[in-house]
Amino acid sequence: MEIYEQGLPELSGWMLFSNDEDDPTRPDIDDALSALVRLSGRCNGRIVILPAVCSDPVDRGRHYAQKLLLLGAGLVEVLHVEARSHANDENAVALVTQATGILMIGDQCNQLTTLLAGTELLQAIQRRQSEGCVVAATNAASSLLWRPADVPL
Repeated sequence: MEIYEQGLPELSGWMLFSNDEDDPTRPDIDDALSALVRLSGRCNGRIVILPAVCSDPVDRGRHYAQKLLLLGAGLVEVLHVEARSHANDENAVALVTQATGILMIGDQCNQLTTLLAGTELLQAIQRRQSEGCVVAATNAASSLLWRPADVPL
């Protein structure tokens, strides 16, 4: 597992980690999640988990939420997005807008792109990242978050 914490100036607020199997039960995933909790404000933080296009998103979201709480996160909320209409929902956007940390989980890059690209939710996530909110992503989800520094939101 590799962890990158705000390593590039144009990516401040990012924390990307590679987890080949996207398996939240792997022991080394705790290091990445601990960094997310710390960078999100620990007990004062508000982390939103977005388990989209992954195997058993309800269970995956619950498992990551429990881990984050055990590691000291203040508030953890799981946002389930199953359709593009959900990704344009004002309540989903509001939840992300209030977050100090966001964890995106996903297995299938093409399906994630189809689900989230160009939506209000993805734009809100990118906007929060540019404002300093920590955005963490595993595997395929990380590909949605990168954009050149000179591309406006």
